Amino acid sequence: IEPTSCRLTDLEKTTVDKLREVLPKHAAFYNPVDIIGDAGEDRYKAALQIISDDRNTDGILAIYTPTGMSDPLAVADIIAEVGKREDNTVVSAFLGGDLVKTSREALREKGVPHYINAERAVKAFDAMYRFRNWTLKPVSQPEKFDVDRDSVAGIFKNAREAGMLELGEVECREVISAYGFKLPANVVAQTAKQVLRISDGVGYPLVMKIVSPDILHKSDFGGVKLNINSGEEALTAYHELRTLTLRRMPQADIRGVAVQEMIKGGKEVILGMSRDPQFGPMMMFGLGGIYVEVLKDVSFRIAPLTRDDAYEMVREIKSYPLLAGVRGEKPADIDAIVESLLRLSQLVMDFPEIVELDVNPLKVFADGEGSIALDARLTLGGA
Repeated sequence: IEPTSCRLTDLEKTTVDKLREVLPKHAAFYNPVDIIGDAGEDRYKAALQIISDDRNTDGILAIYTPTGMSDPLAVADIIAEVGKREDNTVVSAFLGGDLVKTSREALREKGVPHYINAERAVKAFDAMYRFRNWTLKPVSQPEKFDVDRDSVAGIFKNAREAGMLELGEVECREVISAYGFKLPANVVAQTAKQVLRISDGVGYPLVMKIVSPDILHKSDFGGVKLNINSGEEALTAYHELRTLTLRRMPQADIRGVAVQEMIKGGKEVILGMSRDPQFGPMMMFGLGGIYVEVLKDVSFRIAPLTRDDAYEMVREIKSYPLLAGVRGEKPADIDAIVESLLRLSQLVMDFPEIVELDVNPLKVFADGEGSIALDARLTLGGA
């Protein structure tokens, strides 16, 4: 696997031996090579030619600082001569302001890119390397899954007719389920009497959530109760959720309380899409919880996604090692995350009226054990 960024190469032993023959014994013979400040033009020329012959070298950054021992214009000519070789990319960084102005102009005239400092030159090298890798990537096509598109179209039609552009949890569950997402058992109780029957049927422990199209961020609102282990606790949670909502949002349309199977284990990730007016559907991936809210550790791509795109999104986040498995932990089911991203990509491409969509959290289990979507929210465009 090629590295995602350019890196300092390891010079061959023969290269180091040749450098020892032409450079002072107190020079630096390993990458980066330092030919010492008293170097004249001949030392620059010899070192550059030896390094450019190294089979491990694809590019050279030549850094020059004016001294009384060398002519900057002559050094520029030497660098330009090495830059003519097709097997190496040569860039330069001449430090010294007006003292090297003529040399910088000569480098540009001879086609050698010049930067005002080494940091910018390295960034340019890295950008060229990543662009080259991108152009060499094999072209792949987005996959198509067997989904229930008609069902989703009907849900959106009913929502618009009801004047509802922000779909509630019930509708969102139906939408992502139609596109192949697995969901925990979930039944909406509309009365206290129903709570006991439904809770016993779903099984303990439970999660209970207020169901209202006016409350999209239920956790922030306080509309979620976890670890409910008995019918008595379920009844208490039901009354507390309704009372809280009536007190804080008396105008809210309360459609009941969702009694949901509590899923234990796994790691939480977030999948999302926001439709940008210029770029279109911008897909997002990251770890759930503090990783997305505090660290902003997320990756982005434009839909439609290919399988390669989805894998890159997963591996790109800084916290990817937590998914890959650390300190003896089993790796998470990366294939399940990738498939979820691809299914979400297909959904937002099939329905351009979706302007925002989050699946948060998606619980991902150990490799081969799949994933399950615990919650989702979706916003339709006003047109």
